[in-house]
Amino acid sequence: MCWDFHISKAHCNGPVIPTLGGNGMSDRGDEVTSEVAALLEKLQGVTIVNTQCTDKVITIEFTVSSPESRLLLTYCAEAANVKLHCWANHSPGSEEGMRDADGALHYRYQSSSNSGDGSVPTDKFEGLGAHLTWQMNEIGLLSADEEKRLAKTFGAISRSSRYA
Repeated sequence: MCWDFHISKAHCNGPVIPTLGGNGMSDRGDEVTSEVAALLEKLQGVTIVNTQCTDKVITIEFTVSSPESRLLLTYCAEAANVKLHCWANHSPGSEEGMRDADGALHYRYQSSSNSGDGSVPTDKFEGLGAHLTWQMNEIGLLSADEEKRLAKTFGAISRSSRYA
């Protein structure tokens, strides 16, 4: 099962219920994708727009309205060597662009199996999840217990004792 959904929290009247689809991605890919998406949702001003996981690619598309969250997300993408795409969904002069410039900018984390380094998409997203976990613990968004659990989930070593 893989979580493959397209939502906008602004238009959602309750909990997000993802559409499940059998697309060949392992349960491990599903777990990593959902844990990374859950971490993003803990950040101020982040709205998940779309996620996709297959045996060839994992993507998480989102918007960000907080400069602090944008810094953390960019830093973690660089640290984990995960592609971070950014594009404008609306032109600056459009009604939508003028009303909500942050919402007009979309970001996408992406990892694919054809990256040329022999890795599978889950490998890079595990690294992304680990870096998000460490940074979010360092700035106080995750407790030491949460950091330890998530580090284990992502196959990483806990660093929470460094910030105690």
